[in-house]
Amino acid sequence: MTISTISKADFLFKLTEAGLNVENEGFQLNESLVIDSKIVNWRYREIRNVEFSELVRVSKVEIQSGLAFKNCKFHKDITIRGLDSIEFDTALNPFNTSVLLEF
Repeated sequence: MTISTISKADFLFKLTEAGLNVENEGFQLNESLVIDSKIVNWRYREIRNVEFSELVRVSKVEIQSGLAFKNCKFHKDITIRGLDSIEFDTALNPFNTSVLLEF
């Protein structure tokens, strides 16, 4: 798998536009990241093959049908706080869980 460094702006663009669900490509993000209500515009997202060098915060957001981190590495930490998943739809999220961390 090819791993390339991605800027926070490019990461957020990919996350909001299409998701980071690339099978044969990985990304390394060297900046801290906040996933909150300012950027969540989706019903369900999978983030795959991302190496996070700094802190990741998922905070105060309606994540609807969920958020999955698959094959990701967190060098500092990930904090998850104040999430709602009121409109959960198992047709969109096959894992039947609001937040998935699969290493």
